[in-house]
Amino acid sequence: MRGFLFVLFLSFCGGLFANPYVVTIVNEIKTGPGSSEWIELHAEPDISLGDVGGWTIVTHEGTAVIDSWNIVDTFYLIVGTWNTSGVFSLGDEADTLRLYNDNGSLVDWIIWGNVDWNNWGFYSPTKFPTPPAGASASRLNIIGPSCMMGWEDQYMSWYFDLTPTPGLANDDYGDIFGTVRGPGNAYLENASVTASGAMGYQSCLSCVEGVNLGFYWLFGLGEGMYLLSASHPEYGTYQESVYVHAGDTLHRNIYLGYNRVREEESAISGGEPSVELKVMRDGVVLNIQRDQFLKVTLIDPSGRVLSEIHRGILNRGIHFFAFPKARKGVYILRISGKKGTICTQKILMP
Repeated sequence: MRGFLFVLFLSFCGGLFANPYVVTIVNEIKTGPGSSEWIELHAEPDISLGDVGGWTIVTHEGTAVIDSWNIVDTFYLIVGTWNTSGVFSLGDEADTLRLYNDNGSLVDWIIWGNVDWNNWGFYSPTKFPTPPAGASASRLNIIGPSCMMGWEDQYMSWYFDLTPTPGLANDDYGDIFGTVRGPGNAYLENASVTASGAMGYQSCLSCVEGVNLGFYWLFGLGEGMYLLSASHPEYGTYQESVYVHAGDTLHRNIYLGYNRVREEESAISGGEPSVELKVMRDGVVLNIQRDQFLKVTLIDPSGRVLSEIHRGILNRGIHFFAFPKARKGVYILRISGKKGTICTQKILMP
């Protein structure tokens, strides 16, 4: 499946630019005590930078110079205390790493953790949070939505790998893909979709019409739990917790449609609310200020009524209604009276 998705994006980009040129410099970073920390240098495709002896690595901890006869080509060069002079040291919690060639030109700039930086214009750094202990920060290089030529325009992201791969290609990253749909199961373009978690962060827009309407792909996620979120200016928001396994592609179709609930609510005339609600883990508590007819409805993310929890007259006072059994996810709880919607509440089924 990952190969199919990769070809899908490349086929689109290929129509704009043939044979995109991509170069990687710092490919993986492993922090840690002493000789357990290292960086990996790599160049692709079919590019040899040759001997990088004399290149310097500058961090907040010090400056190291790479020894002669260290070759960077289509293979992977591991750099650490064993093949450098000076001070090779990477901050475990936060640091800035700059790589300069033997002419003193900046060729890569990376920061992690809570480090302030000033944008230098063309040479802007890539950034990632502090890696978990034992994990490496691995760079994923792929031609992204901009489809621009040149290494400075490629889509470069970082994910955390619990099983570092010094000297080998970066692997074990996971993906989430699917479609974004609205009312009537219609595909939605330009919905913002993000996946955020301790092991990575990605965001994208669902593709525009003519490419693959409503399609999204979040790639380069380390193994772990993520909050999958989507939003659309007309059709509301969606959130779900998902677990991404190492090397797996997770399929999730996202359904938006909360605006219809809001529109119905906004059509109701003003006045003091007669119902207060408090959402509990297994149900909802209603505080009724006067005797009245009420309907309590649970709505799924597509806008379909999942369950009518209550319909009828309720006396003034406090009432509890248990939620029906439902799949884990986000739902809308709607309280309606004879004149329409009184209030709505977004809930998360555990």
